[in-house]
Amino acid sequence: NFLSGFKSLGMWWNAIGAPSPPEAMQVCYGGVFSGSVKNILKTDAAVWKNIQRSLSVNSIQEPHYVERSWAFLISAPLQPYQLDALIEKADSVYVNVNSYHGALIQRPKLFIHIGTEGTLSTELLTESLVENIDTLELDGYRVAVHGKYEG
Repeated sequence: NFLSGFKSLGMWWNAIGAPSPPEAMQVCYGGVFSGSVKNILKTDAAVWKNIQRSLSVNSIQEPHYVERSWAFLISAPLQPYQLDALIEKADSVYVNVNSYHGALIQRPKLFIHIGTEGTLSTELLTESLVENIDTLELDGYRVAVHGKYEG
């Protein structure tokens, strides 16, 4: 059974009795993580017992909640200046159900005004943009070339 009895990570988080998370927090993807004994011991033993119970429930979803929580529970907390920098620089949240969903990102932007229509340099630059549109979009650029490609 995939679904948990909890409709969201937040509901699960509250149910296990974990401390209130900050506005932004570390997460762990792929099940690879590390932490110090000091950081493991800072989390109440009841939280660990609740996580243990959650991992033995017949659900695929709850272990995913646990996986997303390791970094917050066992790593050194982000300092206020680090949180401020993350929140200030991020302008979006990565949305992709197949990978790092929820990560804060700063999208690069591409603003180019290319010369006068009909000139050789304008045509060469326009052709180059259109030919490389897939690469630019993979890098996060949102490109529109008037009359040739509307991204």
